[in-house]
Amino acid sequence: LGWDPVARRQAGPRTGDAAEFAGFEDLWRAYAGQLEHFVAALAEQEKIEYDVAGREAPFLLLSALHDDCIARAKPILAGGLRHLGGTIETYGNTNTADALLAIEQVVFRDRAATLSQVVAALDANFAGPGGEALRRRLLAVSKYGNDDDDADAMARRVHGHVCTNARSQAARVGLDSYLVVVINNHANTILGRTTAASADGRPSGQRLANGNNPSPGADRSGVTAFLNSLVKLDPTIN
Repeated sequence: LGWDPVARRQAGPRTGDAAEFAGFEDLWRAYAGQLEHFVAALAEQEKIEYDVAGREAPFLLLSALHDDCIARAKPILAGGLRHLGGTIETYGNTNTADALLAIEQVVFRDRAATLSQVVAALDANFAGPGGEALRRRLLAVSKYGNDDDDADAMARRVHGHVCTNARSQAARVGLDSYLVVVINNHANTILGRTTAASADGRPSGQRLANGNNPSPGADRSGVTAFLNSLVKLDPTIN
């Protein structure tokens, strides 16, 4: 893992080969390793941006609007603020949860395909022999947004992991807080255009789920079921 199929280069750490994973937890650890690598790097980037901005740009108007800056006679990013935090915007959380559950079901529970076959189908954007049939099988697995226990549990696991891991970066990089923003805007469409096919059955280039909502068309059990899924994601950790 760690290979970017769009840019066709090794983008993340090497966390194992699909053919080597004996069970779902092996895959989860590999996925978690990728996410933690990039979250750590982005937290460091944010602190560097603050440090450089603090040296190069005093932002006097903004500084004048903060009591701490006035009391300390320091610019906003050069020691003026009492508390300095950062955020990381995440996209595709829902797709990730649905994809992981689909792999767990199809590969490790039903043994209907190998993980290597799933990876090959994703690389080919579900084209070629058996690709569309596998895509439909992945699509048929329960999806977040339907008040389904398995789907919502995976969504909570993905949400909890990224949020708690991001929060743990703050002290390491010298910030008072570092939190996840599961944001709703058009970037889920823009980023989806350069995101490869995913194991939730989403073809390459298609939009990602909007914020913490279900993937488009995945919620088929009514508004109450949709809302029941939505409120299961803990908002206090992001």
